Amino acid sequence: MTKVAARSAPTLEEKELLDLAAFAAGYQLKYNHRDGFSAYDTGFGWNPLQHDGDAIELAVKVDLWISLDSTGACVKAEGYNVTEPSNGNPAAALRRAIVNAAAYIGEQAS
Repeated sequence: MTKVAARSAPTLEEKELLDLAAFAAGYQLKYNHRDGFSAYDTGFGWNPLQHDGDAIELAVKVDLWISLDSTGACVKAEGYNVTEPSNGNPAAALRRAIVNAAAYIGEQAS
């Protein structure tokens, strides 16, 4: 049996980012301390800060432009640019940049 690593609870800043990003994508989130975030629309766990698939789906839903190289990630959305240094983990940098750009869109739309 595969052991699943426990998730750390998101910080307040991460919760706010995820709420705004979800709003931009048309999702409504619920949060519980045991499972983390779930999107009402899908019924499954959803955290694009931690999961590559969720981040890519978010980028597609909100129409982001993505550039990635060895130094970091750059994501563009509606006149807003986010650059995140890779710091040895380009996938995490890309996920964070996607969520930040989507949160910007969500904030502008709310």
